[in-house]
Amino acid sequence: MQVNINPKGLVVEDDEIILDVLVARFASERFDAITAVNGQDRMDKTYSEKPDTMLLDVVMPILGGFQFVKKIKGAEALRMSAEPF
Repeated sequence: MQVNINPKGLVVEDDEIILDVLVARFASERFDAITAVNGQDRMDKTYSEKPDTMLLDVVMPILGGFQFVKKIKGAEALRMSAEPF
C-alpha cells in the first residue's frame, strides 16, 4: 500500500477558469489540490480536509476571504495561524 505524502492545498476560487489554472499550478508543485467554490464550501473543507496551505479568493459568495480568516484565526481544531499574505 502506497501512502500519499504530498501536502494538501485548498484552492478557493469562484471563477472556473482561474480555479483550473491554480489547481494545475498546485499539482505542478506536487500538492494534492482540494477545491472550493464559495465561502461555505471553503469552511466545510477547511475542517474536513485540514489542508496544509490555502489559497483564498478574498471576494467570494457567502463568506468572503477576510471574514473567513477572522473565523478560523487561531482555531485549535486546525492548528494553523491563518495569516494572510
